[in-house]
Amino acid sequence: RSSNDAMLAGFSTPPVPKPVTLRRLARAEVDAGASIEWSTTRVALVEAGANLGFAGGNNIAMRYVARVDAGAYVLLLNNDTVVAPDAVSAMVRTAESESRAAAVGATLLQYHAPERVETLAGNTVQEWSGFSGLIGADLPRHRRHVTPTMDYVSGCCMLVTPAGLRAVGGLDERFFIYSEDADWGVRARRAGLSLVHSVDAQVWHKGGGTSVHRSEFHDYQTAKSSLLFVRKHRPAALPVAWGYVAARMVAPKLVRGQW
Repeated sequence: RSSNDAMLAGFSTPPVPKPVTLRRLARAEVDAGASIEWSTTRVALVEAGANLGFAGGNNIAMRYVARVDAGAYVLLLNNDTVVAPDAVSAMVRTAESESRAAAVGATLLQYHAPERVETLAGNTVQEWSGFSGLIGADLPRHRRHVTPTMDYVSGCCMLVTPAGLRAVGGLDERFFIYSEDADWGVRARRAGLSLVHSVDAQVWHKGGGTSVHRSEFHDYQTAKSSLLFVRKHRPAALPVAWGYVAARMVAPKLVRGQW
């Protein structure tokens, strides 16, 4: 076992006692108003019936929460993360201290370099290109108190507040994967709400759990979502964005012989 695994092992040890009480529901049941008795159910698994992408899958849960509890929070969390035991409670405390918060992000750290920052809660985004930039990447973990100025909270770990859910709603399902969190953040800021970093909430992200970097799927979805983002938020810049995508993503593949 690597030293990284040893450092983070305490977050998943001891394991949760089995069996875990589970209720399976079809998407149609949830959309029709099915109720879940949480006193007897630990996990509710909604079977979407198809791959709806990151936005479509999360929206099922977001619509359910908005319907059954107007005061509830929603946590979007990637499946390739390790979460500190007190991370969610820290994020909720941060949200409750910020009356205008639409969403709260955690300190995202690199799983394979646990003492290094991946990004501080969220990212910046160029509205003319749709491409994003990390905040505080590779800072040592003890410097995570740097206050970030972000355009959106990363969907890798995003706590949506009741105010954010009411004012902004769900994710735009036209973004199958990538840029849906950037779009949500832009909408939240335009609604006059804020995006906040919870310094003490720590989450380690493995990365590449959904798609392989530079794979055909990754590059296609990145280009598609970036251009959709520009068309939605800065349509006049779309010709420039097309040229940028060609220079950044198509040209390097031609040079590498990835026909």
